[in-house]
Amino acid sequence: NVKVKRLSGDYLLFVCDNSYTFNMANPYKMRLQFEDGEVLILNGRITYSYPVSDNCIYCKYTFVNIPEATRDKLFRQIFRK
Repeated sequence: NVKVKRLSGDYLLFVCDNSYTFNMANPYKMRLQFEDGEVLILNGRITYSYPVSDNCIYCKYTFVNIPEATRDKLFRQIFRK
């Protein structure tokens, strides 16, 4: 589990404990569950990470090859009132 700090149409920023190790060369799938229960699976890569304390890291996850239908759902969640 990670804590999402910022979400855009191109990337998300998150914080997690430093027990996670990420290989920036590998693609990952991020499962996002929104407050209304909708779940989106987003493909991407960790494009940077850095420690913010002794026990947590801050990461940028950049989306890669997101289908338009999924991107539309993502934007609906971002701009939901």
